[in-house]
Amino acid sequence: MTNVGGLRTMRVTYDSGIFEIYIDDLTVPRMSVFIDITRYLASDSAWIGFIGATGGVTQVNDVLSWSFTNGGTTQFLRGDTNLDSSVNLPDAIYALGALFVPGSPAVTCLDGADINDDGGFNLPDVIFLLSALFVPGSSGVPEPAGSCGSDPTDDSIDCETPICP
Repeated sequence: MTNVGGLRTMRVTYDSGIFEIYIDDLTVPRMSVFIDITRYLASDSAWIGFIGATGGVTQVNDVLSWSFTNGGTTQFLRGDTNLDSSVNLPDAIYALGALFVPGSPAVTCLDGADINDDGGFNLPDVIFLLSALFVPGSSGVPEPAGSCGSDPTDDSIDCETPICP
């Protein structure tokens, strides 16, 4: 896991007593342990902090972005309509099939298929994705893009089959 001077992506989750840390590969935890945090809290709130130890060597780390997701929100990858954990041309093809070809598999994560984040899944989402992928200077895919996250927009659609832990 050598990454000298590079950018790292980290995700920390705590769900039903399982504490997990993901580094760079956000699908496979580097550490997973059961901890009953409620045994150590005097109330139902806690502060979260980070301390890095490298065996006596001091390292300064900048947190470039931070997000908190309250339990119960669905994690997804916007644009990943075929649920293969990536956003690419096959997602546009899958979405077109789901929209227009009878008998094609349905999209089961509508939040992920709502590529332009307007609260629905339709042809403009496919056009938006194709533009984001192939038209230089076009708008990128709205968050969560590039890694799993929750929908920052309050709408009526959700993920029935999320791929994100």
